[in-house]
Amino acid sequence: MPTTPSLPTLQQSPMPHLLRALLLSLLLLSPLRADDALRAEIQATFDSISKAVLAADQKAYLAHIDSSHPHFYAEHIHWSDELAKFTPAAFSLAIGDGPATFTPTTAEFPLVMAWRFDNGPADNWGTNPSGRSVTFPTVRFIKKDTRWLYAGEKWNEATAPDGSFTVRFLPGSEKTVEDVLKAYPIAKAHVDSEFQRPVTKPQTLVLYQSMDHLKATVYLNMPDTALGGWSEADESIKFMHTYTRGVSGWTAAYAHEYAHVATWELGPGSRTMPWWVQEGVAELCALMFKPGYADRLSTLMRRRAAAGTLADWSDISDYLHTRPSLKSLAYTQGDSMMQFITARFEREGRNRWLQLMAASKPLEVATREAFNLGFAELDALWRKHVAPDDPKTAAAVRPAIEQLLSAMSAAVLKADQPAYLAFVSKADAVLAKEQENWAKDLGLKAPEAFTLELGEELAIDDSGAAVAELTTRWRMPGGRDREVSFPARFVKTPEGAWLYAGEKWLVHKGEGSLVMYEEESLRPVAETVASLLPEIRAHVDEGFGHLGNEAITGAVQQVKLYTSMKHLQHSIYLSYTDGLGGWNEPGESIKILTNPGARQTMLRILLGHEYGHVATFVLGPKASDMPWWILEGVAELSAAKYARNWTRVDRMVKAWAKTEKLIPWDKLADFRGEAANHGLNVYNQGHHMVAFIATAYTRTKLNDWIAAQANGMSLDQASRDVLGLSFDELDTKWRESLVETPAEKPAE
Repeated sequence: MPTTPSLPTLQQSPMPHLLRALLLSLLLLSPLRADDALRAEIQATFDSISKAVLAADQKAYLAHIDSSHPHFYAEHIHWSDELAKFTPAAFSLAIGDGPATFTPTTAEFPLVMAWRFDNGPADNWGTNPSGRSVTFPTVRFIKKDTRWLYAGEKWNEATAPDGSFTVRFLPGSEKTVEDVLKAYPIAKAHVDSEFQRPVTKPQTLVLYQSMDHLKATVYLNMPDTALGGWSEADESIKFMHTYTRGVSGWTAAYAHEYAHVATWELGPGSRTMPWWVQEGVAELCALMFKPGYADRLSTLMRRRAAAGTLADWSDISDYLHTRPSLKSLAYTQGDSMMQFITARFEREGRNRWLQLMAASKPLEVATREAFNLGFAELDALWRKHVAPDDPKTAAAVRPAIEQLLSAMSAAVLKADQPAYLAFVSKADAVLAKEQENWAKDLGLKAPEAFTLELGEELAIDDSGAAVAELTTRWRMPGGRDREVSFPARFVKTPEGAWLYAGEKWLVHKGEGSLVMYEEESLRPVAETVASLLPEIRAHVDEGFGHLGNEAITGAVQQVKLYTSMKHLQHSIYLSYTDGLGGWNEPGESIKILTNPGARQTMLRILLGHEYGHVATFVLGPKASDMPWWILEGVAELSAAKYARNWTRVDRMVKAWAKTEKLIPWDKLADFRGEAANHGLNVYNQGHHMVAFIATAYTRTKLNDWIAAQANGMSLDQASRDVLGLSFDELDTKWRESLVETPAEKPAE
């Protein structure tokens, strides 16, 4: 940080009376310029402000601050709060070099602030004994009654269309402002969701171009040599305009700082809760916008735990008293604890804990009331969570699991389905069914090369399961080498054998659902999926006539969210190579390919379609054997309310009819056969036919037609028994409808 070697203009208290008289005499004897009188008034104001600062007189200081902008005034309340604890030995204000304008009621000019702590406050780690100075860009003073008031810097402003926030900036920061206007609403929406209580007060976002300028607006005794951002209760959110770049970078930045705003709104005790709590929850809120950071943080905490360099919480509880070498741990260690608390007690438990501290409950009391255990117990649980595994335990476990993987690989290469399934845990019935279907494919298309490799880091979680990165490499006959990696779980039977237990998922519990996701950045998507499912299930179940059947509507639905197409394909069959957005088979979870920025519209369509399969498969044991075009057609009908695509489908199919591009139904029937070459027809032609049946014969008849086939009846026999005509006759009627006026929109 730039400093000045000496500050001869600093005001010392008190100034000798003779010197004051001499300066006044010189002023009175000099020829006056037009603005000299106003400059003299401003200088007198400077003297009064300096006197208040040197006396640590907050009331006198604030009497010179314009209170019309609440964030600005709050900043000066907090700025002057520090004076009683860290009072400078010298302080001065002066009009700086540069353009200046004066009128009887306003003044604008650069402002130079200089100050010195003689010996440096004991906790002011960044103090330079020779003093500091900083030049503020153009500032404003306004005159009210007979008093000049400091009104802050002269900013350019950009206000959000809804008026919810304003960005203050200096010329040269325009590109950053464009990014901030896009990023801040995203960050705010996420943080409001995390805290479960939106902040409705309009916010001010300020972008600085000078580090010294930014620090000087915080405290005179600002201890950090560098500062990127800042927020205190009721203040603006401050950032260096070079802190980051791009919308994604600024979204993460504002997720952190706005999380402070949300924290202060919890209650008056927020400002005094431990610093690591404040920074930990802010880092947690920014986590989803920092891909890969969660894994890096976990590795860092494990290394510190192994080296014995984790901090005592009391050493990172006070911002001004924390040693520089420990400051980063308020962020990283605090974040790790917040992740642990959230995983163990869920978001509601974490927020209750924060609210108790915001109500001025001490850390120990808040922990006992929120979690029913003391903070020392919570700390011990966290340290056990981040501690490296006992090398002896890891050494004993690894050979056993590697032997398991070798046996699994041998079974796969032999296409020995029973042998492979003997190595799979049956504790999760959904996973067991998915693995059964995965293994069934081996009898149809076995790989010619297959290996399973365990990652270097092996951990034992709280449940006793072993967790490690698992890499699968394989090659199908005539195909290319393929590879996929993901964190996997292995569980031990009472007899001491290790079994494969699938992926290690993060889990969000919803109303009647378990949403599993790969990484922390997907947690908001998981929460959205859980919130959408009840309405989507009700809509689809109503269409199928399932409402009132508690066995169906009351079932817990698993949904698995994937960010990798390769991972999703691998979870289906080794031989699966087609691109897809979702998947469901009888007894399996709903699988969806998604990303952290997934929109609700697309999620509704995917969930509507895949839950349409779920609602179909419960109709009978042979449901998955019915023609593929029926399965996909009914699923498309289930999602039509959300896709809003009936007009497009109707036009497309009628255009095919005119150009003889309709595909015979038997060629759209086998998922593994020729139908794979006609996917567009499977979905759209199938959708149009089932919609025709629902419209011409009622949705109830459509359901009965599907149920008959789901219980083993042939397509033609189901058409005769339920609809009263052969399938060929049904097909003729449908084709006739394609040359008529636009089809009536079917019941969805």
